[in-house]
Amino acid sequence: MNPAQLLDFNVPLDVPLLEATVDLMYGAGTPEQILESVIRYKWGALPLEQREGIKTFLSNLIIRYSSDEATFRREATFVNKLNVILVQILKHDWPVRWKTFIPDIVSASRTSETLCENSMRIFKLLSEEVFEFSRLDLTQAKTKELKVNLNSEFGLIHELCVFVLCNTRKPDLIRSTLDTLSVYLTWVPLGYIFESNLLHFLLQLFPQPAFRNVALQCLTEVGMLVVGPEFNSQFITFYTVFMTQLQQVVPPNTNIPEAYERGADEQQKFVQNLALFFTGFFKAHISLLESTPETHAMLIVGLDYL
Repeated sequence: MNPAQLLDFNVPLDVPLLEATVDLMYGAGTPEQILESVIRYKWGALPLEQREGIKTFLSNLIIRYSSDEATFRREATFVNKLNVILVQILKHDWPVRWKTFIPDIVSASRTSETLCENSMRIFKLLSEEVFEFSRLDLTQAKTKELKVNLNSEFGLIHELCVFVLCNTRKPDLIRSTLDTLSVYLTWVPLGYIFESNLLHFLLQLFPQPAFRNVALQCLTEVGMLVVGPEFNSQFITFYTVFMTQLQQVVPPNTNIPEAYERGADEQQKFVQNLALFFTGFFKAHISLLESTPETHAMLIVGLDYL
């Protein structure tokens, strides 16, 4: 059996060979790259029954490998490859031929913390594919359809993220959730940020060393948003709370260049992320910070850090 024959675009798709290739994924040396290419380029040529069968098989395989903590950690690379393949299918079939995908995965995520962690990774991949890489292999019409639907169903993802941040104590799950939020916060409706407790959780996690960098990345995305004056008070509160916490994490008299030179990778990354936060926030809101003596004083403190 030669799975590479599936990539020969000069001959009709060999469905039995595809099924045998899918079956191989249960064993070692899985040909997942070939399966990914078939899904990317030949998915529409597959009979509906085979497409549904692959979707069910892949979903069950991801659940199987993600439900057990030890298996999930041991097979992390393989699970990530499965996630990539799943997202390739979603780009073809969601939402029309897989309407319940997001409700289903959100519901399943509440049954297992490792399954939830992997769901966050899938959501991150999906957002990246739709909003960052879609021009590579999607038509403008399909890209627009995916963006509209992801926007309309983000409420379920937001609800799951807040649920995780409220309830879990698992660092890996918290980091995965923050990683996912960092790619969604650039485009989600502002109500999900300012009319919920999401920003509160991000600010609460920022002082904690285990989550500091990824929380700061999320806060940077929020701080860069250019919005109307109706959100001015929220941005002032956001900046004020952030600066209060920052001064506890990095005292104002800290020699930041020296700390950067002596710091480990995480500390150096934090300094870089902090610079991105200040430059992004000031670019979007410096006139707001200059509007009162109190906020102007906090602006000066921020400029000193920068």
